[in-house]
Amino acid sequence: MRRRRATTLFTTLALAMSVVPLMAMPAAAVSSPEVVATGLNSPYKLTQGPDGAIYVAEAGTGGATCSTVTGPEGDEVEACTGTTGSITRIAGTSQTRPVTGLASVALGHEAFGPTAVDFDNSGRMHVLLGLGGNGESRALLGPSQLGTLVRIPSSGDPIVVADLVAFEDENDPDGNLPGVEGPDSNPFGLAFDGSAALVADAGANALLRVTADGTISVEAVFPPTFVDPPPFLQIPGQMPMQAVPTAVEVTSGGAILVSQLTGFPFEIGAANIFGVSAGVVTPLHTGFTNIVDMAVASDGTIYVLEFASNSLLAQDGPKAALVQIRTDGTRKTLMYGDELPVPGGVAVGSDGMVYLSVCTLCGPGAGMVWKIDPSVAADSATASACDPDAVPGAGFRDTAPSQHREAIECAAWWGVVNGFSPTVYGPNGAITREQTASMIVRALMAADVVLVQGAPDAFDDDNGSVHEADINVLAAAGVILGRTETTFDPLGSVSRQEISSLVARAYALATGDDLPAGANAFSDDNGSVHEADINAVAAAGWVNGIGGGLFNPSGDATRAQFASIIVRMLSTLVDEGATTPPSS
Repeated sequence: MRRRRATTLFTTLALAMSVVPLMAMPAAAVSSPEVVATGLNSPYKLTQGPDGAIYVAEAGTGGATCSTVTGPEGDEVEACTGTTGSITRIAGTSQTRPVTGLASVALGHEAFGPTAVDFDNSGRMHVLLGLGGNGESRALLGPSQLGTLVRIPSSGDPIVVADLVAFEDENDPDGNLPGVEGPDSNPFGLAFDGSAALVADAGANALLRVTADGTISVEAVFPPTFVDPPPFLQIPGQMPMQAVPTAVEVTSGGAILVSQLTGFPFEIGAANIFGVSAGVVTPLHTGFTNIVDMAVASDGTIYVLEFASNSLLAQDGPKAALVQIRTDGTRKTLMYGDELPVPGGVAVGSDGMVYLSVCTLCGPGAGMVWKIDPSVAADSATASACDPDAVPGAGFRDTAPSQHREAIECAAWWGVVNGFSPTVYGPNGAITREQTASMIVRALMAADVVLVQGAPDAFDDDNGSVHEADINVLAAAGVILGRTETTFDPLGSVSRQEISSLVARAYALATGDDLPAGANAFSDDNGSVHEADINAVAAAGWVNGIGGGLFNPSGDATRAQFASIIVRMLSTLVDEGATTPPSS
């Protein structure tokens, strides 16, 4: 089973890449990515240097010396070795490669070489080079730099500080653990603790400490967990799933954090961020899947990069995710799926900007580095009501794929929406008429609008509903209308045009003024009794069409869409001074 974890970490990611569609990127829950570096060759981990620039390790493109070797899956593959590994420096609009000539191997779908770069407390650059094997496999490939930690001097060749593969061959720290079959080293994560380097060896399932003189010691070993095997294996009992540590960080307070990818079968929700202290490994943040990197901001906020948030074995391909763990413990998915094409690493600058290496496995020269601002709302129409720095994560686990996830979290913060459970919101479900009534009442109350309670019973068919009182309040205020004079149809769905009229009337109730009229926004609502309201809310930036000048007025509104519309209304009320956000 060992060959399916760190030995094949690069190959696992490369094979997963074969089913990742590179599509147009929808709005993320952060500022739109700014491309700050292009033309990179398999970029992985990044860091901010002592000069304030961002440095990224490039695994390279292999080289011209090729031979046939046995691949990690037992097949014959061509390995082409060379010295195309490098380090790119990014400073503002300047992009340079101050370090070149590092070992690189192109092996089938993948290139491996430099995986991480960092600086010690004297400002000296160090580079970690991966392998995914042992001394014997390294000898077959050729480049002796693979599987080592090297220091980059101001001039001259890189200096090997520690041979991590040789240490693994001699010591094999996890050799007595279930499922382990001989030495295996793949140095993948690097961070400095003063002058000592901490290395997350994904192959060895170990965190290693390397002193300035090159002495290597074991800081911690990460045991496997036992899980049910996937059905296609047709084996009884449970199997060991290797830990596969992928990144290490040292916080400003000196705490050591380690993330894990997990090995085969890459069970959903089984990846953790561990705390390591005196050799003791403690899960601190659980429930992640296939973490490839993480970064810690100066305020303690953690950014977790999942190469596959839905498992590397997902039939529809891996869906990457960038998740923010806030200092209050809540989590927010900032980017997901097609928004994040094949990521390799994440770093946080001293200015709070988040840097991502993307298109890591898209081919030579296709890699990029993006910069995003996590403090900027993705939807400017919600920004006033939904300051990303103030809105906590809502805890819903089913909103990550939705472009409305930021609005859902904001609406939950305002107390406007509830989930079906603390972890389930149901973003794609149709919102019912009675749910809409209660959400509008909560929004108006959150906006300090005084509503007349104890309104007379307006309809016969909502008796006993938990939403009945809210329906009566809005009916008395003229915000909602029944299907007939006596029926409301509380469980019926709400169309997009009906939602437009409801929020327009709610705004008028809150402010005493109608929304300003808007120009004709869409061609498919002509003649609708809701057309004027649709035009008004479109002009206000509360609703969008479906493309091609169409609105789909009769289409059912979803719970996710309604969350965006209602917080855009609240944002307008904030802008106009009619209310303030919850934290103000």
